[in-house]
Amino acid sequence: MKKARRTVSSTRYRFQAIYVSLVIAVAFGLRVAKLNSLPLALHMDEAINGLDALRLFRAGWITPFLQNNFGRETLFFYLQSLALQLYGISFFSLRFVSALAGTFSIPLLYLVGRRLRLDNLVHSKPLPLNLASLLAATGLAISYWHIYFSRIGFRAILLPPLLLATIGCFWQGWHTLPSSTRPNAGRRRLWLVAAGLLLGITFYTYLAARLLPLIFGTFVALELLTNRSDLKRKSVDVLVFGLTSILVSIPLVIYFYQNPHAVSGRTQAISIFAGDAPLHSLIGNLIATFRVHFLGGTWLGQWPALNVVSAVGFLIGLLVCLYHLKKAPCRFLLLWWAIGVTPTVFSRQDWAATSTILRGIGAWPALFLISGVGLTTLADLSFKWITNLRKTTPQLPNTASHSKWFAACLFLLLIADGTLSAHNYFSVWATTYDRGSGDDAVYLARYLNGQTRRLSLIPLSAFKENTTNLLLQTRYPNLGNIDLDTLHTLLESNQPTGQEPVPAVYLTPDQPDSQTDFVLLVPSGNGRGTAYLLPPFTAPQAEALLSQMRATAPLSIILNG
Repeated sequence: MKKARRTVSSTRYRFQAIYVSLVIAVAFGLRVAKLNSLPLALHMDEAINGLDALRLFRAGWITPFLQNNFGRETLFFYLQSLALQLYGISFFSLRFVSALAGTFSIPLLYLVGRRLRLDNLVHSKPLPLNLASLLAATGLAISYWHIYFSRIGFRAILLPPLLLATIGCFWQGWHTLPSSTRPNAGRRRLWLVAAGLLLGITFYTYLAARLLPLIFGTFVALELLTNRSDLKRKSVDVLVFGLTSILVSIPLVIYFYQNPHAVSGRTQAISIFAGDAPLHSLIGNLIATFRVHFLGGTWLGQWPALNVVSAVGFLIGLLVCLYHLKKAPCRFLLLWWAIGVTPTVFSRQDWAATSTILRGIGAWPALFLISGVGLTTLADLSFKWITNLRKTTPQLPNTASHSKWFAACLFLLLIADGTLSAHNYFSVWATTYDRGSGDDAVYLARYLNGQTRRLSLIPLSAFKENTTNLLLQTRYPNLGNIDLDTLHTLLESNQPTGQEPVPAVYLTPDQPDSQTDFVLLVPSGNGRGTAYLLPPFTAPQAEALLSQMRATAPLSIILNG
């Protein structure tokens, strides 16, 4: 009998390992396929992030925070700079960190679900295979939203994997029964130290991470109030966890102490309480949050956040967690989701903006775990229904095969929704809704990077466009100033040859009269050219440049306008 049980257990373990590996492979494929070309153009924030990542690396500057672009934590930028150095300046290297972070979230979500023992939240004997954890991981892996944000270079995508790792370590240390022997107690505290370390690191990822102490603090307070047994041990555990996270976050605390305006500048700018009608904004945000989660035709390709399967599971899961509110995993999941979604609800929103919904990204893992609980409950109810049906219909096959069949159907539904998500992203969004984001800046940068032997004179307005500026860093990493005399010397030294009949590229818009600020790109044989900022041209100088450009035949149109 024991041997048979071990065989069944081993089979289930192998199935879970194989299935999770398959889900990870599918998730990674959806996040890296055509990553260098889709999305078609860089989002403005992506380009700014890439420029900052390059500057931090080249200057050797170590800082926990950057104040430009409304203030941003820097851990993601250092990881981006590593990718840019390893793979060169490209869309792929700029987005690859996001793809990896999004992929790592999948197995971590599964492990957290197992650690929380979500299958034990159903009423009767739970179905095998850690079904809730598998369903949660599958749901996140094929989520259209998560696929989308794993394919653009936004720092927020780094928060979920670090948060999941933090929760996994915290739960292992907090809910492991204390042992009378010192080594086991020490091992348990090591988990809490690891959790505190990871929690401290999350503060360097994204603004929403500042809510995490509220999640853990509220949960621990409820734990101490509802269960006063072993209060001394739990108090020490809290201190170990909290002090470790504080120690790790000291560099950020010091930065904010030296720059107090950086602490709340962004939150004050977007808070609904900074507006004239905060209650009206709150109600509108609640309605809009519901709409983008469950209804189509609203945002980002017109698809809701949750497919039908995940949405049904989430609604049922909420009811299950509320029913079992006395159980610690239910309390934690509800706190995690409710507090995690508050940045979306309590901030002034442009619901048409691509990045708006990112403010609630800390709640996404909890949402899919709750959905996994709901779907597992649905599977369990079906299991009981089939069992009762077989009592009145003996000719039916055994219930065990039915339960496995039902679980397989759920997986197939999610895989089908994953196929739909892939179709919506690659075949619809990228070819319909995302058209018009424009790739003129990309084309312009590639054209200029291709001028390996000729000087290029371009308007400053074109050079400082974020995407163009970032991609030009491939061949022009140096920036300098130059006076007009040196400019004339450079142009005279770059005389026409038989191979290059035109001494320099003059790139001007179709209405060049208003252009007085220019940049001279001087290539170098080692690929480390220099972009020189020229002093503003006087009207006669600008006219002389225009006349010289018109005298160059034939003229080429690089881009319309």
